[in-house]
Amino acid sequence: MHGWGELSADLIIISSGVPDKPLAASVTIVNLNVLVEWSAPFDNFGQITKYKTAFALHSSTETFVEETEHCDQHNILITVNTQCLLPMSVLRSGPWSLVFDELIKVKISACNLNGCGEYSDYSPSVARV
Repeated sequence: MHGWGELSADLIIISSGVPDKPLAASVTIVNLNVLVEWSAPFDNFGQITKYKTAFALHSSTETFVEETEHCDQHNILITVNTQCLLPMSVLRSGPWSLVFDELIKVKISACNLNGCGEYSDYSPSVARV
């Protein structure tokens, strides 16, 4: 068939993807706080807009819950500095309920306008509550 017809809707091509999986974060104890630091992964040509930070529940290596109050994923300083600091008391209460001398395990996920990438492996740290 030949000829002309109505114009189609605009086509939008997004030449980027979700960020890569970050490397495992490092966890250190600073006074009575937990400092989580990580390196930004490759953003797959879409600027990283936030990070998700999830900590393991008491006695678990499989169940992780996001911490959004102190490691607020919408805080630009956390995104730019690739670190967050939270009171240790947060991990000793709430859904985590970590006990004295328990290993702190954390996973990080990077997000951009295309969505969030895969979570990192959990931290190989030796930081304990």
